Amino acid sequence: MYLMIVAAVLAGIAAFSKRTRIRVFAAVFFLLFFTVVLIMTWDSLRALFEWESISGRTPIWDKTATLLSDSPFTGLGLGCWALAYWHTSVLGTPTVNEITHAHNAYLELYANTGLFGVLALLIALAIGMKLSLDIIRSPRAHPWYGLGVGVILACVATLLVGIVESAPMGVPLVATETYYYIISPVAWILCGLLVIAHRLITKSPRL
Repeated sequence: MYLMIVAAVLAGIAAFSKRTRIRVFAAVFFLLFFTVVLIMTWDSLRALFEWESISGRTPIWDKTATLLSDSPFTGLGLGCWALAYWHTSVLGTPTVNEITHAHNAYLELYANTGLFGVLALLIALAIGMKLSLDIIRSPRAHPWYGLGVGVILACVATLLVGIVESAPMGVPLVATETYYYIISPVAWILCGLLVIAHRLITKSPRL
C-alpha cells in the first residue's frame, strides 16, 4: 500500500515537474517502485482480473451486509467484524482459509464506526474532491503541480484498492487466542498530503 502511494506521487512529479532533472529522477524511481509493487501483487492482480477475487469476496460482503442490517446505526464495534462474523468471543490463530476482515475498506469502516463513520467518509470525500479540483485547475507551470497530481493519483488508487481490501482502513493482528485491531494510518496520511499539496499550490507563489 505504501509503495503504491509513493509510486503514484512519483508518477505525478515525473509527468508535470518543470525541471527535467527532477522528472527523470522521479520517473526512474517510479519505475522501480511500480515494478516492486507489480511483483508483490501479481498473483492478486491476476485473480482480480480473472474475477476470482470478486467472486470469492461476494459471500463475505453479503454476510457483512446482513450483520450490519441488524445494527445499521452503531455498526459492529471497532475491530469487532471478525468476532461478529464467526460468532465467537475469542478469535484464535487463523488457518489459511479463515477470514479475519471484510476485504472491503468501506464495509470495514461501516462495521467499525457505524453510520457516523460513513457520514464522515462522505464529508471527507467531498472536501477531498474540492481540494483535488482546485489542484487540477491550478497552473501547470507551478513547481508543486506535479506533487499535487501525484497525491491525487495516490488517493484514487487507495480508494480503488479499498473496494477489495480492508487494508486502507485497518486489519486485525491475530495471535494465539486473541487479536489486536490495527487502525491503518493511510487515510490520515493521504488527507494530510492532499491538504499540504493544496496549500503549496494555491498559497505559495510560483518560482
